[in-house]
Amino acid sequence: MPLNRPRQRTSAQAVPVLLICAGFVLALTAPASASSAKGSSGSFTFTGSVSGTLKVPAGVMPGGLTSCAISPSQNGTDVITWDTAKLKISGKTKKLTYVELQIEVSKFGGTTSMVQQNGTSKGAVFLSTGAPYQWVTNSGSLATAKGGKSGSVDGSMSVPAGGNHPGTVKIKGSWAGCTKISE
Repeated sequence: MPLNRPRQRTSAQAVPVLLICAGFVLALTAPASASSAKGSSGSFTFTGSVSGTLKVPAGVMPGGLTSCAISPSQNGTDVITWDTAKLKISGKTKKLTYVELQIEVSKFGGTTSMVQQNGTSKGAVFLSTGAPYQWVTNSGSLATAKGGKSGSVDGSMSVPAGGNHPGTVKIKGSWAGCTKISE
């Protein structure tokens, strides 16, 4: 499955809703020890059209879910979300109410190139800061641990065809402590 397609905001919103719903279900059924999870960690630094550093939220939701989730329906996908964030976009600081970083590989475990060949790549990172701001990686490398709980990225992003914002963004960072969501 090609991973170079830009995500529409409507499909990106489904993951947080899934996270919230799963959190409530797990809160009702999870043992008390589940709340002792360490949470997620890491940070991402952006330079270029988008600049700033975002620390991965460590918060643990009911049921032990973190702000970094491993998608149960998309093999090889981690989704990291921020409810609020400040980033500079084209030199102007913007207070954002929702930021999502979606990390996709064909299979967790190992290092993957994000260079597109014949219109596809084996790994990609999608950054959504709310319409009309979205970027997708077009070069660099992406490493993930087996199972998807952690990884690192170093690459360059651009706006997908038809996007509303010019420029490129460099991304470098790592994450850990992702929680798998039950189906």
